[in-house]
Amino acid sequence: MIVYVLNHYVGGTPMDGECLGVFDTLEQANDNLFKTLKQFDIEEEHLEWGGSHDVYWDLDDYWGGLEIEVLTLNKIK
Repeated sequence: MIVYVLNHYVGGTPMDGECLGVFDTLEQANDNLFKTLKQFDIEEEHLEWGGSHDVYWDLDDYWGGLEIEVLTLNKIK
């Protein structure tokens, strides 16, 4: 089983973070990434995309970012 985890990272080394949600589909995770980004109200010129599912702001200081992690869960017998 594959799940998609949306994480929010905020500043520091190592970066502090929190899980914003776990989703069944990449589409659901992406929708929530964009909804969360809109709530943060960060101007487009401050955003840097690290891939199709990762976005960061103030990248030089690692101050913030949203990432979708793809996790494969194994069945336990």
